[in-house]
Amino acid sequence: MPGGVTDDFFISTQVVRSGLRLVFTDQAIAREPVSDSGGAEFQRKVRLMTRGLRGVVEMRALLNPWRYGFYAVQLFSHKVLRRVVVFALIALVLTSPVLWQHGIIFQAATIAQVGFYGLAGLACFIGIHRSRLLKVLGLPAFFVLANTAALLATVNLVRGKRIEVWTPHRSSPAAG
Repeated sequence: MPGGVTDDFFISTQVVRSGLRLVFTDQAIAREPVSDSGGAEFQRKVRLMTRGLRGVVEMRALLNPWRYGFYAVQLFSHKVLRRVVVFALIALVLTSPVLWQHGIIFQAATIAQVGFYGLAGLACFIGIHRSRLLKVLGLPAFFVLANTAALLATVNLVRGKRIEVWTPHRSSPAAG
């Protein structure tokens, strides 16, 4: 298995690469505990996304829709587009204020972005991931966390950084 690639991704793509079908079953269950802190969750996301993007590079032949059909489209949309949408978000946040004077659409876009990212910033400031106060802040905070992780994962990929080993952050057992 190539270094810096998650084993579940590598195994499943080997199935498709060898000409077999990858089948979904709703009976398969995977559980992963939530990280204790926003920082640990962020690092987990950066690691998973970096390794996922590295896996796509290693298995890039699977992106050929003429050979792998709809699987290639799904792989591209799930592993690549979801990670690079952050660049469109950055372009949007930079251009909307510049275009403010060109109409209400740009004004509304700017106001909505300032509000949304302001809520995410407020969530980070008050530590909403720990306190569970004001659940309305959870969505903007998660959105920003995930897209920032995707940005860093993309930078890791471009710079050739591989994440091969990590130390999982485990919760301490609750006092009973």
